[in-house]
Amino acid sequence: MAALIDRFIGHHAYSLDNKGRVSIPSDFREVLSERYDERLVLMKNYDRCIAAYPVEEWQKIDEKISSLPQSDPMVMKYLRTYYSSAKVCELDGQGRVLVPPALKSYAGLNREGIRIGLSNRMEFWDAETWKRENPEEDGAAVRDAMAAYGL
Repeated sequence: MAALIDRFIGHHAYSLDNKGRVSIPSDFREVLSERYDERLVLMKNYDRCIAAYPVEEWQKIDEKISSLPQSDPMVMKYLRTYYSSAKVCELDGQGRVLVPPALKSYAGLNREGIRIGLSNRMEFWDAETWKRENPEEDGAAVRDAMAAYGL
């Protein structure tokens, strides 16, 4: 069945299993199977969460990174802190991805969490970190900032 929208949208609660696997929801799996090769690149993200890119989207980022000046200290900081954490992960037969222990620790992933779709990628958040970093009372500030972009 074709996904209605060929992007990752929405959010879903998850439970991390005892082996450190996160299940990918069926609507996200549909997008993966229709647009991508069903592998994800997991890496640290700025906000203490894990970014999960389809390999094809990751390759676009890699191309941009390759063109950045390695003499720039912030580029090197990014490469050493975030880029170096990347790991290619395959979904198992039940649509789960094994989160590497170092990434799980970085994001503070415990038993309960939130998966969010951000168009061309997903993020995995610990539930408590998500609530703390994304309070609903920030809505007016977000609305005003996005209005400047015409949204």
